[in-house]
Amino acid sequence: MTTLEQYQIDGIAEIVKADLDQRFAGEFEFKFIVSDPVPSVYGDEYIPIIVLVVNGNGEILDPNWLNGVGRRVRPNLHKLGVSASPSFRYVDESEWFDPNYFGDGEE
Repeated sequence: MTTLEQYQIDGIAEIVKADLDQRFAGEFEFKFIVSDPVPSVYGDEYIPIIVLVVNGNGEILDPNWLNGVGRRVRPNLHKLGVSASPSFRYVDESEWFDPNYFGDGEE
C-alpha cells in the first residue's frame, strides 16, 4: 500500500481546492482531510478525501458538477506522483464531529 508524503497531501488539497474554487468561489469555504491510499475491491488504490463544506449552503452544491472533480484533478495529481484515484465525500462541517454521522454514536 502506498504512503503519501506531506507535500503530496498538501498538493492534493491545493489542487482540489483550486478546482472547487473555480466553480464555487465566494459561495463556500472548504477544508480537506486527505488519507493515504487504500485498496479498492478492483485491486487498485484510491485516496479517500473528505471535503468539509464550511460557511456555505451545502444544498446548492451541484452533484453533477461534483462528480467530475476527480476526472478534472487527476492530471495534476499525476504531476505530484500520485497515481491512485481520488474518492470524495462532501460533509457539512457542522456534521463532521457528530458521532452519529457514520452511525457509530449512541442514539
